[in-house]
Formats: sequence, C-alpha cells, structure tokens
Amino acid sequence: MRRRNLLVFILCCFRWMFISKSVAFSVGRAGTTRINSRPVFEVSSPSLVSTIVWNRPIMDRSGTRINKHGAVLLSSTRLCLSSKPITWVIATIVGGTIGTPFVSSAKKSWYDRIPKPDWTPPNWIFAPVWVTLYSFMGYAASQVASTATATTTTCSLPLALYGVHYLLNISWAPIFFGMKRLRLGHILNIILISTLLPVIPLFYQVDKLAGILLLPYMAWLFVATALSDGICALNPTKKGYNNAMLEADIYKLQLAAANNVGII
Repeated sequence: MRRRNLLVFILCCFRWMFISKSVAFSVGRAGTTRINSRPVFEVSSPSLVSTIVWNRPIMDRSGTRINKHGAVLLSSTRLCLSSKPITWVIATIVGGTIGTPFVSSAKKSWYDRIPKPDWTPPNWIFAPVWVTLYSFMGYAASQVASTATATTTTCSLPLALYGVHYLLNISWAPIFFGMKRLRLGHILNIILISTLLPVIPLFYQVDKLAGILLLPYMAWLFVATALSDGICALNPTKKGYNNAMLEADIYKLQLAAANNVGII
C-alpha cells in the first residue's frame, strides 16, 4: 500500500510539472479569445487572460491567427510558469526508491548467494551512485522543462520520451530483484539504453548541460547491462526457474525451520 501511494505521489508530481509548462499568461485587449474559432471566454476590459495552450491555432475576435504555433500571445507580455529544479530532483530520487524494498529483500535472501562476475561492484556503491544519477536526471529534465515556452513544442517530445524511460527505469528493480526474473531484467536494461539514446541529443538541443548530465547515467547503464548479462550467464533460467529463485526458496525454508525450533 505504501509503495502504491508513493507511486501515485510521484506520478502526480510529474503530471503537475508537465501540465504547468502548458499554462501561459498573457495581457490581452477587450474582445473574445477563440481556439479553433470557438469562444473560450469574454474579456470586457483589458485584463490578465489565462489560457491553457494546446498547440492549436488561436484566433482573436477578427479571426487573425496569433502565431503559427498557436500560442496565446495577445500582446508582447507573457509570463510562463516554470518548475523548480529541486522539485524535479526530489521527485526523481523519491521515485527511484520504489525499488529499495525489493533490493533489500533480495540481498538478504538470494542476491549475495548466487554466483556473480568477479568484477561485480560492492553493494555499498549502488545507493550513492543511483542518488547521484537520479539527481543529474532530475536536474536535466528541469532544465528542459524550464526552457519550454508557450510558443514552441520543441520540449514536448524529449520530455515525453524521458517520462517513458523513467517509468521503465523504476520498474527494473521490482522485475529483477522482486520477481527474480534475471533475463527479463537484462532485456529491460537493453531497452533502457535504447530509449535513452534519443533522449540525450534531444535534451542537448534544448539545453547543452541537460544533455551532458545524462552521459554518466548512460555509462552506468552500460555497466549495469554488462553485469546483468554476466549474472544471467552464471545463473541460467531453465523452465522458468533459476538460481535466484532457488536460493530464495531455500532462504524461506531456513527461516521456517529456525522459527519452528525457536531460534528466531
């Protein structure tokens, strides 16, 4: 229940961040604001007009297109809501902690018991690495989001791709550590690399620092993919069963036996 509530909170945060970029404020003259020739609201006197931009042509009372991007710009004055970087960073880090219970449980039951490549990094290094990488990811996304304006759709595609990639990212730990699906986790690693490849140049086009900040994350994904490949090779899955599942079952039996004799 806690994990589900946390996931709902993260999705709401990202929904607010994405939607907030679609809201623009403009100062307009008296008249009717129209979207695709449909009246939205009446303005009886010069006032502050608030309109959600859906990237569609917006006409004034005379039917004149405001601009080719369909932005609500009834005058040269425009204020755009932007998301604070700290909001993106915190949301990204907190979202990444969804997999922490699965990782902790796996370390106790099977991960430390199965054979792994000799070059496997020590367990203590993963937490600080992922906190750092999630911070870079959140800040990079915030820079792209803050660059988005009501007059362009340049940032829509990279942010959408980033959102899909992030959801795949936070689903990896439940699949690999929770479900003990080693091969599926390895395949997901490959998908993560594939979905991040187009995001980096798209972020770089919008904000150079945003694209650069994703490079360490890409490098770590290659390391994680190589590690999962080695784990799969040393722990092959046969008929839907592997060493991870075996060690987890043995651990459960040991706990049950210890409980029966009163050791725990």
